[in-house]
Amino acid sequence: DLDAVRATKATTILEDRVKKLRERMAAQLEAKAKAPLAQISKLLAELKEPAQLMPAAGSILNIAAQVHEQIPTSKKVTDSLLRALVDLAKKILQFHAAWATEPARATAVKEIATKLDELAQKLVVVMGSTWDPTMLPQVERLALEGARQRLKDSIKGAETEIANRKCAKATKYSKA
Repeated sequence: DLDAVRATKATTILEDRVKKLRERMAAQLEAKAKAPLAQISKLLAELKEPAQLMPAAGSILNIAAQVHEQIPTSKKVTDSLLRALVDLAKKILQFHAAWATEPARATAVKEIATKLDELAQKLVVVMGSTWDPTMLPQVERLALEGARQRLKDSIKGAETEIANRKCAKATKYSKA
């Protein structure tokens, strides 16, 4: 019985020591992520115009990927990164009117959405969660709606020009 008590006491001391060391290591990792997380927050806060979307989104995703690569197991850091990705996704959807009807912009946003989804899928594994709904299908749906609207506008413009007997001007809508 005496040996059992001593072993239990030693085990408790070792477990406490290991726990403290893990907490200290976690705190150091979180401190290492503080500056990049602040940079992501700043980029998100400054993202107020659609024209800023592509450069800001690229930077945010690059920084978040680097942080996750350096600190892949910290739940606290991962949670902050996921929250930033959710905020970025909201901004992308908020600015859809600026990119959805422009094919080149829509393609660029689809690429960003793909990168966002890929990174989010890695992050949710750490949290034991899922990334749902994914961003890409939402962006594709908005881009399709934008293309349909652009087509409707082109047809309406051509019909107006034809009705006004300005057929030469109507041909410009066939290129839209």
